[in-house]
Amino acid sequence: MVGTLSVSDLVRAYRDELRSSYARLTDLAPGASAYEVVIADHSSVAGKRLRLAGLPRGVLVTSIAREGDVILPTGDTVLLSGDRLSVLGSREGMDAIGAVSSAGGSS
Repeated sequence: MVGTLSVSDLVRAYRDELRSSYARLTDLAPGASAYEVVIADHSSVAGKRLRLAGLPRGVLVTSIAREGDVILPTGDTVLLSGDRLSVLGSREGMDAIGAVSSAGGSS
């Protein structure tokens, strides 16, 4: 059967796969969790490439939601204020990423 896929269908499928990957990850790394981080307007990482943003080791950005689009990031993806990052990592990593993603944070 041939049909039409909407963006919401694709995002839903991607999120389902992310949940499945998360389940596999928690089996391997008991302290890991999934988080969402929003890049604040005056964050020090806004305008920087992901690889140069100074994110802590052990934190994996799995996707970026930007203006209704879902981006699968690479190290060359530029972070913008308002970006919603889906992140996998430890609680300690999330505390550190919160410091660099918030307004006035340092990288």
